[in-house]
Amino acid sequence: MRTLLPYSQTFFLIVREHSPCCCWKMATYATPGERPPVGLPPSREAPSDQYGDEMDEALVGPVYLRLDDPAFRSYVQYANQTYEEEEAGDEELGLDLSAPPPESWFHGRISRQTASSRLHDLLGEQGVYLVRESETQPGDYAISYLSRTGYVHHFKINSNCGDYFIGGRQFMSLSELIGFYSNCSCILENESLELPVVPPKPVPLYIMLRATAPHVKNPGTDELTIDVWEVFVLLSRLNDDWGWGHSQRSGESGLIPLMIMEDVTDEDPNLGKVWFHDSISREEVVDLLTHKGQVGSFLVRLSSVEKSERHYSLSVKTRDKVQRFRITRYDTGYYIFGGRPFSSMDDVVDRYRSEVIIDGITLGAPIIQTVRPVGRQAMTVTSPRDRTNSIILTQAHRQGEKTGLLLLRKGKKSPVYGKWKEFYFVIKYGEQKLLYYEREDSHKAKGLLDLRQCQAFAVDPTLYGRNGVFMVMLKYLNELSFYYFAAQTEELAQEWLRVMKRHTLKTPDTAKTGAADPLSVSVHSRQQAGQVQWPLQCLLPGVPERSRPRQDHPHAGPLHL
Repeated sequence: MRTLLPYSQTFFLIVREHSPCCCWKMATYATPGERPPVGLPPSREAPSDQYGDEMDEALVGPVYLRLDDPAFRSYVQYANQTYEEEEAGDEELGLDLSAPPPESWFHGRISRQTASSRLHDLLGEQGVYLVRESETQPGDYAISYLSRTGYVHHFKINSNCGDYFIGGRQFMSLSELIGFYSNCSCILENESLELPVVPPKPVPLYIMLRATAPHVKNPGTDELTIDVWEVFVLLSRLNDDWGWGHSQRSGESGLIPLMIMEDVTDEDPNLGKVWFHDSISREEVVDLLTHKGQVGSFLVRLSSVEKSERHYSLSVKTRDKVQRFRITRYDTGYYIFGGRPFSSMDDVVDRYRSEVIIDGITLGAPIIQTVRPVGRQAMTVTSPRDRTNSIILTQAHRQGEKTGLLLLRKGKKSPVYGKWKEFYFVIKYGEQKLLYYEREDSHKAKGLLDLRQCQAFAVDPTLYGRNGVFMVMLKYLNELSFYYFAAQTEELAQEWLRVMKRHTLKTPDTAKTGAADPLSVSVHSRQQAGQVQWPLQCLLPGVPERSRPRQDHPHAGPLHL
């Protein structure tokens, strides 16, 4: 097994030798003009700055490390720690995922040509972008971005039950995705999303539905138990009877029956929130807070609607009175409160739960609306579970798709990282997607790969000491990710690999092109003179700057990464 781990301009290569002593051999590469690390002999010849076969000349004297060596144990510990960081969510890592409200960048279903035209209208502005629905695959989205060179790039976003996947990354909302590529990462080399293009008129990002009848979930399913008048955001439509919805009241997501829902998209976007009262007078607000509230209790009501803005009143109970604050929402989606812009009313509430709003008081428990809308009557609808089994959307029941259980081990840096975990996999032929689920009857995918951006390869059995292993390499948005799969038998692994290769990128002929793209590699080893030799292009990319250990790492030296 070998992995390439760059630190500054020096590269370390770790190779497991197939010998009785069971040692790990490490060799070092150094770039032209750089001195090799202390304690290692100089290279025989200055290497080429291209990743080609001639780079073999850069090999320096080997350093042997036994498996019980403290330095090797330190490396394994570092590898596992880095894997846990990769598995942690962006919020857990403290990343800033804030983004402008969707009204300022979402354009609905428009063509590539229309998107390009709207971006070119702002030619000269840096980082101009918009988000649109995919024309070719309904339910998916795309970022259209105008680069510094004046060329419009279109980046595909895959969606599944409220999660959004771009390359190998997963986000809980489109806003988080936009926030990540605005504040944390580049969408092109040294280019980030900076200036959203506001649509000619506001386009709702989601459909909002209100339940007109109650529904009780079936045990062991992804359904939600629903109360009358509960409001949901429809994240995806699974079929004519069922959708995947997000409750405005509880924050839970799951299956919702569409036949007991009415469309309320045109009503206020805060409808259904526990603190929002859509039809209540100022006098009723004071009465509720005075008799039912404690210090810090609050509610929000809609006070007026004008042509391009809405006015809200945030009412808070203080120690001796009810204090009202005015909040204005514009067509761009921004809420202005106290001169500060917020992307949503939730952001306003969340901020002042931890920050003083008046007289040393923060927002406490909300006064929950219990009054049902006037003039409406609940519909009597037979629950879909009483009349059909369409609720069981088991992935295995889909026709014309490859499904089954596999072990998965993934990482952005090396096959050393990660742990084998079993998932249920589905290849959707028509959309060329690979999805994997926690269990067979799950509806929300644990992960999704757009196979059109991937390449699939066989893996030499010596890498993991077992047969039936293959890998998928994904390169998208300047990121390279590795997914290793293990099947129960070698025959089953070959079957999966054949299916994947039909839908993934074709491997370029590096002998003709001379390219050294990390995706243009073979992961097969070659037998020569009784020893396993790996092609140089198999070397995997190294550790990003932010993930490297400190200079005072306890095992700094030859294995310092």
